[in-house]
Amino acid sequence: MGYKGWVGHRERIVSRPVIIERQFPSSAFPYFPFSPPCSTFIPILGRPVIILAVMPLYQPADLNTPVLSQFSLKGKIALVTGGSGGIGRQVVSGLAEAGADVAFIYRTATDAHETAAKIAERTGVRVQAYQSDVTKRETIAHTIEQIATEFGHGRLDIVIANAGVCQNVPSLEYEEDTWNYMNSVNYDGVMWTAIAAGRIFKKQGRGNLIITASVSATLVNVPQTQAAYNSSKAGALQLGKIGRAHV
Repeated sequence: MGYKGWVGHRERIVSRPVIIERQFPSSAFPYFPFSPPCSTFIPILGRPVIILAVMPLYQPADLNTPVLSQFSLKGKIALVTGGSGGIGRQVVSGLAEAGADVAFIYRTATDAHETAAKIAERTGVRVQAYQSDVTKRETIAHTIEQIATEFGHGRLDIVIANAGVCQNVPSLEYEEDTWNYMNSVNYDGVMWTAIAAGRIFKKQGRGNLIITASVSATLVNVPQTQAAYNSSKAGALQLGKIGRAHV
């Protein structure tokens, strides 16, 4: 695998940056991954540069492999929090349709197991529901470990931190319980899910974490009164950026 890099020379980046698009071998980026923009030294160029962006370039072993097969998730083990309804249910369906075996976590849904059975019957893969609570660190960690061990037979490839709640509350009328509830699900829940998944990924040497954020993470919805929802989703978005840089 190589990387396509967009770079600007350090001595010219301040005044008028020159962007050079070149494809480099992976050896050119000995400390990858890093988060552009940043300064580094690329041996192949023989000079310090500012890295503006880096994009991994995937190349299949067989260049004649049909393109759609490269998107297959057959044999992968996926987990979705908040997967019993809404966006989560559609994510579970999409993963199953792509060939992954999918476990999803629900908290109060009464039809979660029925939902799992219907998706499994339609897609021909394993789909199983687990009850848990993303707001409780030890509880969700135990459930994710259980899923990796029992459902994934010791493996977990994809985790989607999707569980979320939203309420319209005028900003001057928030109570502690309402504020804490939305933040504990939308923000804390992402962190506790990410930590549990990250530990498994670290042990495996690989894994993929996806966080369901919202357009509300970066803009203010009008006339909706969603201060807790918007700010918690903004926090979740930032957690994703921080996690990539620090893990």
